[in-house]
Amino acid sequence: MVPQTLAAGNVLGIAITADKYDCIDVLKFASGNWLQPRQNKAGDLMLLAAAAYLFQNAPAFQEITKAMILNHGGPYLTLSCEEVESAMNWRVFCLLEEQRSFARLRLAEILLAGVNDCTGTCVHKCGWSSKYAYAYLKLLERQDLWPTHLLCISKAIEIAEKMPDPIPEEPSVSCTFGYKHAAPEYRRNRRWSLADLNNSIGLCLHCIRSGSATSSYCRIEH
Repeated sequence: MVPQTLAAGNVLGIAITADKYDCIDVLKFASGNWLQPRQNKAGDLMLLAAAAYLFQNAPAFQEITKAMILNHGGPYLTLSCEEVESAMNWRVFCLLEEQRSFARLRLAEILLAGVNDCTGTCVHKCGWSSKYAYAYLKLLERQDLWPTHLLCISKAIEIAEKMPDPIPEEPSVSCTFGYKHAAPEYRRNRRWSLADLNNSIGLCLHCIRSGSATSSYCRIEH
């Protein structure tokens, strides 16, 4: 008779009541279904994050906060309410902002690193490397992947994963070592970095509840 899905506000209400009457363990398995992020709006995800915090469900908390970091572009404090603030440590808001800023910076670093892609480098000043670097920069601008435009991280990662390698329009001069020239494999080379970034996003509930400043003191491996 336990429903498989509930509205986010109801999930948090149950979590608050369960925490008050020390019934968290009893609802461990039922709450696992309720805490699925699915396609919830940012406000609902904040309610679910607070519920996961009270239910002490670390995997759900990480997935919910990951969805918030990847998909929400506005300030997190605007998603708060009295119930959330009473249930969850205020440090979560700061850590969400901090990790989102880091994720945007890391994504920008991955994208701009393509300018110096080693697979298409020629050190003999023939213009081979320069024409590909210029074509790559123009492609980033056309795809709206310039660092100042990375508001929605999930959308930017999706575009970057699908973005084809650029084809330069400018010719390069003849080079004695032209037989060594190879077109840079931008897409293949950034694929692993993007996957690593995507897997690293999400807050650790154990770190937050223990009050530790760094993951080096956490009881689970990061």
